[in-house]
Amino acid sequence: MAAMTASVTSRFGVDGGPKRERHPRARDWRLTAVALSLLGFLAATNRYVGTSEDIHLLHDTDSLSYRAMAHAAPGLLHRRIPEWHAERFSVEWVIGSLAKLLHLGLTPAYFIAVGAVIVTICLVLVDLLERIGMSRGAGSVCLALFVLNPYTLRSYLLGPAGVADLVLVLGATIAVRGLVLRSPAGVLGGVLLGTIARQTAVPAAVVAAAAIVIDPRWRARLGRWRVPLALAVLAAAVGCYGIIRVVAHPFSGPSPSLHVITLLGAPRSLHVIAEHFARCVIPLPAVSAILAASWWARRRALATVEGSAEARTPVAFWTSLAFGAAIVAQAMVLNPVWASYNEPRLSALGIVPLVVAAALGLRELERGRGSALPRSATATALALLALGSFHHIYTWLRLANVGETAVLQVGVALGLIVVIVRARADQA
Repeated sequence: MAAMTASVTSRFGVDGGPKRERHPRARDWRLTAVALSLLGFLAATNRYVGTSEDIHLLHDTDSLSYRAMAHAAPGLLHRRIPEWHAERFSVEWVIGSLAKLLHLGLTPAYFIAVGAVIVTICLVLVDLLERIGMSRGAGSVCLALFVLNPYTLRSYLLGPAGVADLVLVLGATIAVRGLVLRSPAGVLGGVLLGTIARQTAVPAAVVAAAAIVIDPRWRARLGRWRVPLALAVLAAAVGCYGIIRVVAHPFSGPSPSLHVITLLGAPRSLHVIAEHFARCVIPLPAVSAILAASWWARRRALATVEGSAEARTPVAFWTSLAFGAAIVAQAMVLNPVWASYNEPRLSALGIVPLVVAAALGLRELERGRGSALPRSATATALALLALGSFHHIYTWLRLANVGETAVLQVGVALGLIVVIVRARADQA
């Protein structure tokens, strides 16, 4: 087994950590090609409608505020809108200003911004998957977990005015890359970008700061300077949010109370609360399945290896998991009436860090087995995720209702568990 593991490490780069010294010529562009292929499938199967119809289909009255702020650029809005919308003015201001500068319509400008941000997220994720040292097959599955999740990208191709949410996802991707690769600039830049886009990034910044202090590899890299870095991450998020509140105050409506926006003021109905949590978790079955299956299969693989009790889950795994959970949890604590059926979209904002955790789990599974994820398992997983990407609203080939979408997500998750747990090494 030791010889096999050494062979796989040499062939696939499945080692104990990121190879920061890798020469640029060693980049494998095939994983980038996989990402672009997945995006092509996504674009070809997505549904597209007019502006007024997307607001109705997505229950997205938020976009009315976003478009108003973009129309006002390069100035600021002169009427009041909900405070939580006003605090996201930065991305709308940039898009509105560029649209006027380039003489573009606002909707085309939104679509260009959505495309550019989506491609950038995928390129950053590809870079991270290559650097953590996993096989190309496992990396492809992880990319598909993000791109083909019906709640991560599809709604923005249908209603592009919510592009600020995607900028938050980009910031989270850069930040979690920085946490995994121990890059101070990455963590600071990602947290700052995420906060500029949406206030959702602030609680995640607390997790990032805690990880920098606790993670032994950060301690080895920075020594006593890790605490100032953690404080700088917190200061960047809180300070940026404070500036945003000051600038947005003239066109912000009154602040809602915690009782109104959180579960504290939720209807006292078990049915309503259960549906709320179901909507929060519907984007999560596939990535949760990979997380659970890789952990279980790794335990089985290491059970036959002498000294396997010493194997430990990397701290970066727990860091990524906690970072994503800090975003997902914010959807869960909202008042269902306040969330107004937007829970899946809000919960999906935390998918990328969870995908990174799943990638680290698959990497450790490949190390434990001494082999890469088999091609047959990769192909089956990709087919399942492609099937699971279809939705009752977002795709032109639509399911009948949300119940069928939920059943499909659970079915795909169960299939992924079987594929990962039962996968065997390639004999080639």
